[in-house]
Order: sequence, then structure tokens, then C-alpha cells
Amino acid sequence: MTRRALEDWKPLDGGEDFDPEGRGLEGQLRLDYNRGVQVCEHNSGLQVAMYLDAPGEYYHLDGSPASEEEAQFVGFDIYALRRQRRTIEVRQRASEAVAQLAEAQEQEQEAEAGEKADKLAELRAKAEAAAKHYLELQAKARAQADSPKLAQMEYEERHARG
Repeated sequence: MTRRALEDWKPLDGGEDFDPEGRGLEGQLRLDYNRGVQVCEHNSGLQVAMYLDAPGEYYHLDGSPASEEEAQFVGFDIYALRRQRRTIEVRQRASEAVAQLAEAQEQEQEAEAGEKADKLAELRAKAEAAAKHYLELQAKARAQADSPKLAQMEYEERHARG
């Protein structure tokens, strides 16, 4: 950053001239130097800046957009920076796609968990019905075993065998 840029710079610290849109008292745009800025200057006095986290996006020191021709004129390697910007955009799209895929898988797992819960409830109902049927059969068997007629028949059968 040049000495002139440092002299013109006023931090966006929330003071009396603070504007959340990054404009000064006069309404002119300003750069956010806390974000990390690379500034190139030509001997003719033209100054162009670029945020380090946004390669290929160029600005004048007052914050207004600058063209690629101006950026190239002051010394930016616009072709390499274009490639970097495209790489960042591709990574962002890939990251968004991965996030969407993860969200879809999570929804699918939730649906599967719901289906499994339904199946489990159905199996529990069947198990309860089978247990109830078994208990009814056991009660019938006890009732039959406890009946005096059945006991008499068993007694007679045992003595008939000898």
C-alpha cells in the first residue's frame, strides 16, 4: 500500500463517519483495508486495488470498480487472477453441491429411520399379538388340565396301561 493510500485511509471503526455500506461522509465508496488489499500503482498516478480473497475483482482506491484493462495497465497479472477466480468459483459450486448432497442424504436417512420405526412398531404389535395368543393357549391348557373330568380321564388312562 502506498504512503498516499495510507494517508487517505480512514478505518471503518464505527466512529462518527462510519457507514455500514463502506461510504464516507461525502458518500464516496471506500475500500476495507482490514480485509486484505493489494494495491498497484502506475507512474501516471493510476492506482488499482484488489481484495486478496476476491482475485480478479478490481477497484479504485475510492472503492469504485476498475476495469481489467486498468488493472493490467498498473501491473496486475489479470490472466492468472482470472484462473484463480474461476478456481474459487468452481470450489464454491462444488462445496454447495456437496452440502446439498449431504442434506439430501440426511433427509433420506431420516426417512429410512421413520420407515424403520414403522416396521419396528409393526413387529412389536405382531410380537404382542403372538404373546397374547400364547398366553391364551397356556390358560386354556391350564383350564383343561385343572378340569376334574380331564384329571379323571388321565387317571383312568394311566391305570389302564397297567
